[in-house]
Amino acid sequence: MAVLLSVVFGSLIAVAVSAGLTVAVLSNYRNTVSLLDDKAVLLMRAFEDGLSRHLDPSRQAVTRLAKLYRDSDLTIGGASMQSILMGALIGRPGVDVVLVYGPELNWSGVIRDTDGTIRRISDRAPLSKKVIAKLRGIKADDGTRWTDLLYIPSAHTVYTSIAAPLERGGRIDGYLVAAISTERLSELTRELAVAGATAFILDGNGRLIAHSDAAALNLDSLRDDGHPTVDPARAGDDVLASRDRWEPIDGFPKTHKAGITIAEFDVEDGRDGAGPGPPVIILTSQLAGFGPQDWTIGMHLSGSDISSEIRRLWGSAMVGLGALVVAVLLSFWLARRVARPLARVSLQASRIANLDIEDVDDLPPSRIREIDTTASAFNRMLEGLRAFTTYVPRSLVAKLVRSGMAETTRSREATLTIMFSDIVGFTTLSESLSVQETAALLNRHFQILVACVEAEGGTVDKFLGDGMLAFWGAPDQLDSHADAAVRTAIAIGRALRAENEESAARGDPVLRLRIGIHTGPVIVGNIGTYERVNYTIVGDNVNVCQRIEAEGKVLAPEAEVAILASADTVTALSVAPRSTFAGSRLLRGRMTPVDLYSIDPATPETDLRPGAAADRSTEAPPEAKKGGKAVDLAADRP
Repeated sequence: MAVLLSVVFGSLIAVAVSAGLTVAVLSNYRNTVSLLDDKAVLLMRAFEDGLSRHLDPSRQAVTRLAKLYRDSDLTIGGASMQSILMGALIGRPGVDVVLVYGPELNWSGVIRDTDGTIRRISDRAPLSKKVIAKLRGIKADDGTRWTDLLYIPSAHTVYTSIAAPLERGGRIDGYLVAAISTERLSELTRELAVAGATAFILDGNGRLIAHSDAAALNLDSLRDDGHPTVDPARAGDDVLASRDRWEPIDGFPKTHKAGITIAEFDVEDGRDGAGPGPPVIILTSQLAGFGPQDWTIGMHLSGSDISSEIRRLWGSAMVGLGALVVAVLLSFWLARRVARPLARVSLQASRIANLDIEDVDDLPPSRIREIDTTASAFNRMLEGLRAFTTYVPRSLVAKLVRSGMAETTRSREATLTIMFSDIVGFTTLSESLSVQETAALLNRHFQILVACVEAEGGTVDKFLGDGMLAFWGAPDQLDSHADAAVRTAIAIGRALRAENEESAARGDPVLRLRIGIHTGPVIVGNIGTYERVNYTIVGDNVNVCQRIEAEGKVLAPEAEVAILASADTVTALSVAPRSTFAGSRLLRGRMTPVDLYSIDPATPETDLRPGAAADRSTEAPPEAKKGGKAVDLAADRP
């Protein structure tokens, strides 16, 4: 019951809590993923929009100046042109350089220094073949075009630039270039990066254009005309240098739809000597329109922020799991608490079924009404059973239950072995004892006798004053009930002798006992009325047994234990007790004499084993048969 209730209660609670926990965890997980998804999209959109806002003025400047040249009579290299260039730079703080390339592709223009001053610059040195090819590739109707990074030696700076042809009347007279320094781009990425994040811009080949930590990395010192961009491995950014080991993370639908990639990088694997820490999360996306190839813009940040969300999610799951475990344990405890009284009832009932009444305990009261009512009824039943077993031999009831009450208790004729015992001179002895002493003496004596009888499978029928009637062969079917009765008599003799020794040592009275044993047919079963019935034996052979016991008064008047058995019993034995033919006696109330044998209570155990009598004759000695004379025992009695 406890296991069943525990499993049922535990399963129900486990299912209910698990369902709620699963829904809560999945909901929290979806919310967490959605928040991270939205956060990644917002970060990258803000970064992209910020770059676009600061780069678009260069496009506007080039477009307007090219239109002004086309619609005017300005000349390349003229004073008016230089003034217009300076005005354009002053009006657009986000632009660092405006240059004009003449027909020979020598250039001049204006530049904004780091301190904010604007000055004119020019350079008669020929341009690199790469720049020349890019500029000459711009057609009159192409409009503006972002070109490769431009290195200006006089400024020792690399610029990202946008160019437009200076055409008039369908003829290209030169080229106009507006540029923003990579240093300013790095400052811009630092401003656009969220707290704790590192922002970067890579060209189409994965080389660094700008970095939010450019100053700390001393990035500009690594640039020149041959290397306007920087290899991430030389820059000192381990995350960008280990780009081939980034692990993409799936499960963010909004970032995926927005063209944003989320990847993870294990810091421990990427930084020599670095201790364990949270992984780095990298957000990247493609930015088109600001160079010959699309830029890769992105941020990398410690995964602690995201990990904290995941930890919070797992924390909630662990709390829920803990609650589930506690709930299940409580259900098991409650089920066991509810089932414990039922288990106690079951245990006590099994003891009652075995008639172990002395081991049965009263059931305690309970706060649960039904269980308390059951306990009260059980205790009343137990009280009645204790009273019942006081007057009915428990061994007999156990045998009847074991054998089947209906069939076993039906009155029938059966051949049984009967024993009758009686204490010698008990009436005289009791006169010197108090009532309590007499009762204690009898109780102790009968306890010895009953134990010996039950040890051999016998049934105690009744106590008659200081005597006891017992029988073997019913309700248990015994093939050798005569053997069992004789072994019981000898065992009683030994037990009485030991008890007398202890009584004598204490100064208490000692007892002498007469035992009669007889085998013959009797009526056995329930005898009486519905209100009062006994499982007992009746018949002439019961009287014969009692009178055989009484013959001990004549045949062994001084014996401590006198055991007399009829020839019917001795003939049925397969054991070989030490016995002596005591004569053929005519018992009171019988017309024919009965051969009696005196059995020695000191018979050794080896003679009481089944089959020990196979080579011994149980017949009376020849002299007893020939010259023996039946004695009328009635004459021996008053």
